[in-house]
Formats: sequence, C-alpha cells, structure tokens
Amino acid sequence: MKKKPPVYLRLLIALIVCAALLCCASAVVCTYSLSVKEYTIPIEGIRQDIRIAVISDLHSRRFGRDNERLLSAVAAQEPAAVFCLGDMINNDADAADLEELCAFLRNLQNIAQVYYTLGNTEMDCPLGPERVLAAVNETGAIAMLDDYLETEIGGNRVNVGFTMGHYKYYSRKLMTAAPDYVMEKSVGSDGTPAIVLRHMPEGFFADGHETWTGDLYLCGHTHGGLFRIPRIGGVYAPNQGFFPKYDRGLYHFDDGKYTMIINAGLAGRGRVPRIFNMPEVSVITLTGTG
Repeated sequence: MKKKPPVYLRLLIALIVCAALLCCASAVVCTYSLSVKEYTIPIEGIRQDIRIAVISDLHSRRFGRDNERLLSAVAAQEPAAVFCLGDMINNDADAADLEELCAFLRNLQNIAQVYYTLGNTEMDCPLGPERVLAAVNETGAIAMLDDYLETEIGGNRVNVGFTMGHYKYYSRKLMTAAPDYVMEKSVGSDGTPAIVLRHMPEGFFADGHETWTGDLYLCGHTHGGLFRIPRIGGVYAPNQGFFPKYDRGLYHFDDGKYTMIINAGLAGRGRVPRIFNMPEVSVITLTGTG
C-alpha cells in the first residue's frame, strides 16, 4: 500500500489548485465584465459640476458586438464628455482595425463629445500617428498630440491637453524643448481649469514636472498592474516593472499641487489576461473649490 503524502503537502497542493482555479475564474470574469470607478475632484475655477467618463487601453478588444456593452456602460454615466487616453488599437493595427475604432468613436460621439490622445500603440502602429489622428478627428472626436485647446464642458471653460507623455528621464536642457513638457507648462498658465490627457504616467517620475500647470492629469498605460494581488496591488506595469508604485487610482504630487488619476484600462496585455483586475470605466465629477 502506497504511503500517503504528509498532511502539510496535501494542504499545499490543495491551496495551489484552489488558487489556480480562482485565477482562471477571475481571468474569465475580467475578460467579459466591466467595472465603474468613481472619483470627485475639486478644481479651482469650476463653476458647475462636470461629470466625465474616462476609458483607455482597449487594444482593439470588443465588449459585445460593436462594443455595445462598453458603450452602454459609458452612456449609463450620463457624462458631459468622454476622454480616451490612448492605446485604443494595437501596435500592429491595420486599416480595418482603424475603421472599427472609428465606428466605435462615432457611437461614443452620440453620448458626449469625445477627446482623444494617442498612446504608444497608435504612435508605433504601421498606419502612423498622422493617419490615426486624421481618422479620429473625422469621427467628430477631438484628437491632438502635444498640444491643448480651450473648450467648454458642462458649462465651464476648460483647457484640455493631449500627449502620449514620455517615460524616459529628461535632462533639464531637453525638458525645455520636449513638446509634451512645453504643452504641460502652458496648458493652465492662464488660470483656466486645465485637464491633461497623458497616456503614460511616468513623466511624474522625472525632474521638471514642478513647472507643469495642469490641475488634473488623466493617465492609462499601466493596465491596472495587469495581475492584482488582493491588498497588495498590481504585479506588473510597462516601464515600471514588477510591483509598480503607480498602477491605478488617485495620486497627489507636490503637496496636492498636482492630481493624477490612472485608469486601469480595458484589455489585458497581448494574450496575457487580467486577473483580479476588472476592466475599468472611470467616472470623474469635477467640482469647484468654493
């Protein structure tokens, strides 16, 4: 008669099997489900509350036919504007992928005005950033790169900046000329409430962000840490590596001078699924400070 493994070994095997089953179940849920994360951010100069929806890092994924479930989730928030933070297509996207994105954006435009910044995949795809920008703008969305515009959202005058951002550390000399830094120094310099759509959050790690003039920075790129360990956080984020400090959620810099929200994104990473990390639509209510 074979001797049974020790009790501790059987318990360990049972725990490993349970953990594997939980991870598989979570991967399935995170493939098909959506979550909504809400924030309230006070900004000086906002006279009427503004409700905005934020999405990022779709990577050509679909939530239902023609992304109807994602559209429904955004529409249910009744936003005054929708901000897309980039990486909405893959870096190997072709003309058909771009047209699918544009069809989605046209449907988003039926909900609210869409503002769109490019991510690294739009910048790197064979179509080229100029073609992507032109196609997105033809849908009625407003897409720009390393620039900002004055617009009206929810009865408020607001400056909106657009940039992929950058993750490399700038020298002081390079910073004065880098187009994203030039924009971020100007976007709120006239005192107008300023929101910057910045695909990559890593610019906050470099010296020089103290010269920026935005009030709220909205970022993506991290995919929420991809895998999340409950009570610990994300396991991996591009450019930050394992156990990133900035994976998703609300962050304050320089004693509250800057507020950054990292959207957890909608897709996994290539064939790697999300685990314990629901795809996210962020909903932000901007309020005045008075």
